[in-house]
Amino acid sequence: MAFGVTLDDVVSRVRRDWQATLRPTAFALSANYTAGDTTLSLDGDLSGLSEGSIAAVGTNLLYITATSGSSLTVLPGWEGAPESNAVAGDFCEIDPKIPKLSLVEWAEQEIDSWGSQLWRTATVELDVANSARIYQLVADDVLFLLDVRGRPVGTSGTWLGGSWPKMEATLIREAPLADFASGLAIQFKSFPAGTSAARVVYATPFDLSTFDLTTDLIVDCGLERSQIDVLEAGLKHRLLDSGLVTRTDWQGAGMSRDAEEVTSVDIVRAADMARSRRDRRLAEEALELRRVWGLIG
Repeated sequence: MAFGVTLDDVVSRVRRDWQATLRPTAFALSANYTAGDTTLSLDGDLSGLSEGSIAAVGTNLLYITATSGSSLTVLPGWEGAPESNAVAGDFCEIDPKIPKLSLVEWAEQEIDSWGSQLWRTATVELDVANSARIYQLVADDVLFLLDVRGRPVGTSGTWLGGSWPKMEATLIREAPLADFASGLAIQFKSFPAGTSAARVVYATPFDLSTFDLTTDLIVDCGLERSQIDVLEAGLKHRLLDSGLVTRTDWQGAGMSRDAEEVTSVDIVRAADMARSRRDRRLAEEALELRRVWGLIG
């Protein structure tokens, strides 16, 4: 089975680690659901459900006000949860211990927390000449420069990697807007000679402009495959630290205690272990990025 890289894949893997011990009540939708509808049709015996419970379908959270046969009367958008469509066959959990919405929000917070330790790369080319050392840089959210190279005069075609000579350059923030509308500029140590263009590679935060269960963490966000492991470790730490998980299966951690016997002290210890694993993986990935890219500014 292929290793899934969407946010839903990551969230599902994290939840599967815990759901066996949490034993959620779940049903399948018997009909499509349109965002904002106040009726939810499920396949199964709903007699045990009552007003006040929460139905979760994907990241939808719906407050149940009444039951009738195989249908629930619901108030969508509970506690500000986003509303989205669902199709027949999708699972609906009742009073979920680990809502997918919480993990989606924590995943975004986790990636944001990496700051400039982990980042994605972006590239822009500048037309340069030997008459000026400072050029405007039109780029989004530049953390720092990674690599600047000049295209030798007379060459053309696509970037081949490493074949252009390096150029020493500095990133100027808060450049005069009258001269540099973007507020960013590149200053070369010396006048560009023998080159017609500069290729600037810079570090920039991961793209979280659209972040939901369908997001491809590699294609849409810019994560490396190995960084998804950092994200999963961070989610597990946040899940344990939140107190949402009051029991856990300790077999995977090499412990033989029954899940029902786990105490609050054990949960704190597990959260510390998860945080340590996340921090270790984060440090490893940060070190590898810095090995690949000799930072220049």
